[in-house]
Amino acid sequence: MLEILRDWDVFFFRWVNEGWSSGALDAFFSFVTDERNPWNWALAVMGVLWLVLRGGVRGRCALFAIVLSVASADLLAARVVKPVVARTRPCNALADVRTPWKKSGSYSFPSNHAANQAAAMGVLSLAYPPATPTFAAVALVVGTSRVYLGLHYPSDVLCGFILGMALAVLFWRWADAYRVRWLNRHPPRLRDMVGRIRHD
Repeated sequence: MLEILRDWDVFFFRWVNEGWSSGALDAFFSFVTDERNPWNWALAVMGVLWLVLRGGVRGRCALFAIVLSVASADLLAARVVKPVVARTRPCNALADVRTPWKKSGSYSFPSNHAANQAAAMGVLSLAYPPATPTFAAVALVVGTSRVYLGLHYPSDVLCGFILGMALAVLFWRWADAYRVRWLNRHPPRLRDMVGRIRHD
């Protein structure tokens, strides 16, 4: 059974990594996956500012939950799960793998990019359900980039998503419970002074 699952994992990896090959996608997914890209940082900063300045109590609780869930996901994936599973990345284990961005010598399972994105986008989806399709699309694009660039198997990304989402649910429930208690303890006038919490 495990051999069959591995074969499917490699099949879908090859399908994305080789079957989707194009110069435009090489540039796009390299851009998306680069954590040092100034545009990615600019978008992150804009998102943080919106949550703090315009998101009211809900936004600030969401930001707190994002920080906790992303930090936990990154730590668990990189420091706990990866050393235990010790799975070699496809770019180092398989022949003829395309690596348009760069190779990596670290372990493959699970994908930290996927775990971190699922943690952040998961909290935002829980905090702002109407925008869930947008947040899910962001996480999916980042996760797909890791397979396309030859750095992860699809199962690495899928399990990273599961880990990140589980932590997102955990920390958002905790933060949201605090938000509800805060709203119940403060009179409407004081709540309005905090800013835009009438939507909470």
